[in-house]
Amino acid sequence: MDTQGNSRLLGHPGQSPHPLDELKGLPKENCCYHLKNWCREMYQNLKDMGKSLKDSFRPEEAEQEAQQNREMSISEFFNLN
Repeated sequence: MDTQGNSRLLGHPGQSPHPLDELKGLPKENCCYHLKNWCREMYQNLKDMGKSLKDSFRPEEAEQEAQQNREMSISEFFNLN
């Protein structure tokens, strides 16, 4: 950060400076809200990636889990009617 409050120095190749003054005027609740949403998205993405890896390396376990989910969906359907 430079002495003018810029997060990046002027003239940095390929990047423009982002002054921190714009963030100072925002209510803190908005920053927390956006950070919380970002964290949720990242968590969901990591969960999905982990599931994909598990499905790739343990296909029999993944099929068994999918079968259990199908059975639960069918039983839930009959319970609703």
